[in-house]
Amino acid sequence: MRRPSLRAFTLAELMIVIAIVGVLAALGTYGVRQYVAQARASEARTNVGRMAKDAASAFQRGYMDHKILKKGRTVAAQHLLCASASRKVPRNIKSVRGRKYQSSAAEWKRDESKTQKGFACLAFSTSGAQSYQYDYRTNPANWKKTGRLGARFEAIARGDLDGDKVQSELKLVGEIVESGGAATLIVAPQISELDVTE
Repeated sequence: MRRPSLRAFTLAELMIVIAIVGVLAALGTYGVRQYVAQARASEARTNVGRMAKDAASAFQRGYMDHKILKKGRTVAAQHLLCASASRKVPRNIKSVRGRKYQSSAAEWKRDESKTQKGFACLAFSTSGAQSYQYDYRTNPANWKKTGRLGARFEAIARGDLDGDKVQSELKLVGEIVESGGAATLIVAPQISELDVTE
């Protein structure tokens, strides 16, 4: 009776298998990182879009002066943008550098007592942990002038997902233009994305 010959792998064959496994692992790790980064960026895109929608809604609902009118007087509704937020959420970009931040309801309602101002005017907030810092700016900053033609808003998200001090900035802008003899708020059709080194 003959015994079958046992053949082992050669060193070259083992090295080729190890190289293939290494390449597959590197590609898998890169793919997972890209997937995680895209998932986190979707948070910013969603929230920037919501802020822009809320700014458009606030502009459409109009504003009337709260002063008591004298007899025989009238007041018309004005269409104004919500004025700039007094503070970003979170206040410091370091809070979201390579980590998540849990904001409080008070941070979003900071401008609640002020007329037509900030996130409170937009009725915007987020309750989950966030990977981005959010900001809302208008030009001009004086809210009584934010109904004029050319007035603009910017809904902004800034983040540093991997903590390398290179911020991703996602921004959506809107501007008041004249359309058919009336002031109309036009919002950009796409979010701009930019990387900024600190």
